[in-house]
Order: sequence, then structure tokens, then C-alpha cells
Amino acid sequence: MDVLKVNLRVEIEVLRGSYRGKYPSQVEEILPDRFSVSMPIFRGYYVPIPRGTRIWVSYVKDRAVYYLETEVLERHSGTVPHLVLALPDKVERVQRRHFVRFEVSLPAAYQVLPEEGKAAQPGEPVVARTADISGGGLLLVTRENLSPGTRLALIISLPRVKIKAEGKVARLVQTQERRGVTEYFLGVGFTTITDWDQDKIIGYIFEEQRKLRWKGLYH
Repeated sequence: MDVLKVNLRVEIEVLRGSYRGKYPSQVEEILPDRFSVSMPIFRGYYVPIPRGTRIWVSYVKDRAVYYLETEVLERHSGTVPHLVLALPDKVERVQRRHFVRFEVSLPAAYQVLPEEGKAAQPGEPVVARTADISGGGLLLVTRENLSPGTRLALIISLPRVKIKAEGKVARLVQTQERRGVTEYFLGVGFTTITDWDQDKIIGYIFEEQRKLRWKGLYH
């Protein structure tokens, strides 16, 4: 599996049990049917993930995000504590620039930015939500109809992290009445976003799609 490299930084996710969570790690060794990673650390203590635990490993390489499902085969303490993981036949690859929109309502906030070339203070923060999101933009639900071309500073709240970006309103997609208030669904494309934040959005979408597939609700 040539996408894995020694010293590659990875993220380990334990899906169930007392060690459930996400932890940073690093690839230490690669063999034909297995590979080892450094024992993850949380708050200064090693996380001794038991043998037989099913985990997900993700990493970013060559402008793409990779995900693989594997199992802990061995756990070694010793001088260099590490986990030995099974090397699976299949790795999920998500091209960073291949943006899939995912329908989800997430807390968000925005500030209207001044027009380019004009000196002015940004508007006051406004609470909003998403109707869908991708690595390239989102469908923003607001109580005000913003004109196409309006520049926005955005904060999107994913379950474990807040994403900051700048975007531009592309179009009004639809309106709806909700509890006597008109809501505007605005298509917004990101104009400024870090690769790290973009990867977090893509990773979140992939994780949610995976959960739905396990439940038979997504294909």
C-alpha cells in the first residue's frame, strides 16, 4: 500500500468502548500485511487500545484525504510504545477538490464584509444555520436576503471544531416560512479557507456518510 509512509502523521478513531475518541499518531513501520503506529497519547497518558478493537485511520497526502478501517492486532509498551494494525485491502480516497454536498443543519454565524476596495467595518455577527455543506461552500439559512456578491466572514460549528472561512453569496436558492418568519436559503461559495479547515469539513462529511451507510440510510 504505497499511500502509507513511515513517519506519516495519522489520526486514529476508536468508534466504541471506553477509549472511544480521536487521537493523533504516526506510522512507525510498514510490513506486507500489517503496519505499526505510535501509541496515541491523551492528556499526557498513553491510550492502551486493546487488541481486537476496530478503528479508523485517516491521513492527508497528495491533496487527498484517505480513510482505512482496520483492527488492532498487537499492543506493545516497551521503550517505544506502539500498536500493530492489520493492513486492509481497501483504502477510501476522497479528493480534496471533489466536493460532495451533504444535507445537514449545523450552527453557523456570519458577518457581512465591506465591498472589495472599500474601507468599512464588518457588520455585526448574525446567527444562522446550514442546510447543506461541502468542502467548497454551503447552503446558508438566514432571516435576511443577502444580494449575490455579498462577502461574508463565516463560522461553522462542526461537532468537535469550529471552521472559519470567507465566502461570497452566489444566489438565492429558495425561501420558506418557519414559525411565521421568512427564511432565505443562500448558496455561498468559499473564497478563503485553509486546507486544514477544508479537510475537517470533508472528513466530517465522510464520517457522517459512513455512519448512515452502516444504518442502511445512505448509498
